[in-house]
Amino acid sequence: LQLAGFCGKLNEDSLCKRCEIKLKEYKISNIINYSAKSNNYIDYVIFMLKYEGIVRDAIIKYKFDEKAYLYKTFAKIILNDKKICRFLKTYDIIMPVPMHKRKMDLRGYNQTELIAREIANILNLKMPIGALIKILQCKVH
Repeated sequence: LQLAGFCGKLNEDSLCKRCEIKLKEYKISNIINYSAKSNNYIDYVIFMLKYEGIVRDAIIKYKFDEKAYLYKTFAKIILNDKKICRFLKTYDIIMPVPMHKRKMDLRGYNQTELIAREIANILNLKMPIGALIKILQCKVH
């Protein structure tokens, strides 16, 4: 048994049926193609959920309240979406957004890396660690 992501009750799964039903009101599930919009850095952006209510609360807990176990819930939400899952399967690599060393030391884990690792394992994607490095950006006046 493990803690379910939104209700926090012990469950055999990381997302209980009751929470899965409640989550439907927050679903967006949209893939936007930015490659034609003269952006040199981003080809696609995926929107999964509205950032409000139980979703916002869970993300804040995951990021700041040492609730690392929530990565399974977020990965399951992504993988349960057939459209998003089909899109992800068109790639052979998944790259988590790196954290700056200071934030990593403060939080103790990289939230995107945990989710990406779970998705990579289930979809059989490669996930290189250390290929990207987060640097602080200085403002130029």
